[in-house]
Amino acid sequence: MAGAQHSRVRHLAGAIALALLASGCGEPALGPGPDPTPAVPAAVPLDAAAATADPATTATTSPTMTVTPTIAPNPALREDGTLLALPSLDDGHRALLLTAADIRWDQVGPGWLLMMSGQWPNPHELVLLAPDDRAYGLGGWNAEWLLLDWDGRRILYQDETSLVILDPVNGAVDAGFAASDGEDLTWFDAGLAPNAEAVVVGAIGLIGEDRFSIDIRTQDGSVTSVLVDRSIEDWGLWPSWKRHPADDLLAVTNDDLLTLWDGAGGQVGLLHLPGEGCLVSRWWTDGSVLVSCVDPDYAMSGTAACWPGSGTRLWLVPIDGAAPEALTPPVGPGGEDCEGYQPGYLDALQIGTVLLAETGGCCECGGDLVVVEPEGTVIGPTDNTALMTLECAPGLVTTRSGAFLVAAADVTGDARDPALFEMTPTLDVRRMLPGLAIGRVLAFPEFAAP
Repeated sequence: MAGAQHSRVRHLAGAIALALLASGCGEPALGPGPDPTPAVPAAVPLDAAAATADPATTATTSPTMTVTPTIAPNPALREDGTLLALPSLDDGHRALLLTAADIRWDQVGPGWLLMMSGQWPNPHELVLLAPDDRAYGLGGWNAEWLLLDWDGRRILYQDETSLVILDPVNGAVDAGFAASDGEDLTWFDAGLAPNAEAVVVGAIGLIGEDRFSIDIRTQDGSVTSVLVDRSIEDWGLWPSWKRHPADDLLAVTNDDLLTLWDGAGGQVGLLHLPGEGCLVSRWWTDGSVLVSCVDPDYAMSGTAACWPGSGTRLWLVPIDGAAPEALTPPVGPGGEDCEGYQPGYLDALQIGTVLLAETGGCCECGGDLVVVEPEGTVIGPTDNTALMTLECAPGLVTTRSGAFLVAAADVTGDARDPALFEMTPTLDVRRMLPGLAIGRVLAFPEFAAP
């Protein structure tokens, strides 16, 4: 279970124990949203000539009748515009003026974000953020739930007992199989599969022989494809996966191997990776993935044995079998004991020639953000005050409108609120939605390439 808890922190950092800021903290100046209600036409005369004729020369006029269209209420919404499928929030705890009723769902696309808002002990809220920073409250959120995945429409989360798929457009809820299979399996992560009827589940077997597994399952729990199934020889070698943003394809890592799977659960590719204990961070382009692997020399050191999962380097891996390209400098070589610890690199985003990388770490604040220059020079928090501002539990989200979006704790205040920040390529930083504490953030699926 220790490994499972560690991975949960790794994959779902910031997703638990968040709630709305106490009242009085201020309300973001979000402005009015677009009016989703069709305009009601003005009164329409049955006889246009009669409506414009001179009364002095017209003996009679036709009667005038107005036509008012009937707009049926959306059965998925409450009167306050939030989703019935989510917990309610009374007006005193509503942080946002706009709601699900104000969203034009056909406009949701690249640049939109889904996120949890709030901080204990106040109620939580599930929020959709538009590219113009208009924030829409979808509804309340239970502090015990885990927000796991979003494919631009379907939302996957874990409630107290099950993995649940919510369609916020029509309010449909598909409550799936139990999130824990008795004492035999514990899920360490879950995500939406390319197949709309299924989810991808990563699990650890805790009875008998410890095993890692990644399966595609239907919502009743039936396994349709086994992507990974191996014994746990090293707790630092976790498998991982990422769904292709635009195609029915999954990239799955299993130690030093990358496999590709289609929407039907069939394997369509197998590649060897330039390291050990590799994790797929994100799809970089339509034909390449970003992976984080432990350098082989570091993996053989006593330091790596002392700090599983440390000493990683980022690589761009073309899925057509071409040679991988290193994005970050070598890490290591480590030492004979724990003194040679190197956190390594976990994720990255790029705008122009500016590569912003997320490093690993431990303890309360975790890793850091660093800029890796084209010649390999690394600029870290000790070199730049803006990077120091985002040094507590940072997580790269996406790029939008020429800026990096980063989830991190706000170290400028005593509370260290979890927040969402925007950083330009020149390293200017501003906090977005300053009136809200922001937890788990999911970007609309798109490629990371600049």
